[in-house]
Amino acid sequence: MSDDWEWWHDESDHLTVIPTQAAVAVYRSAAGNIVIRQDGHQYEREDELIVFAPEHARRVAGAILALAEPESAPLALPAPMTPAERAKRYRDNKRHSERDARRDGNTSELFAKEVLAAE
Repeated sequence: MSDDWEWWHDESDHLTVIPTQAAVAVYRSAAGNIVIRQDGHQYEREDELIVFAPEHARRVAGAILALAEPESAPLALPAPMTPAERAKRYRDNKRHSERDARRDGNTSELFAKEVLAAE
């Protein structure tokens, strides 16, 4: 390995993809506020604190995501399924499991269903 690596040289031909960064913590204070705290040790100063009431968390998070790179922004979960979508998924899964049982030769489950249906 070469010892002539220069991390902070502007004209280097490499791209640092994860720069050194101070640690960040998010927690609730004893008063119930949300605290974002950045470690000041790296910069030889006191920790930086941002304190706000929980009811403002969505606005703060939204503002941060709006400033983030587009590829890092989509953190939302998919929309919940409607009852009709859940029923369709259930029918599709049931149909596929029966088809797979026939294909794999596992007929005991199908036989039990047929016996119960005939009774």
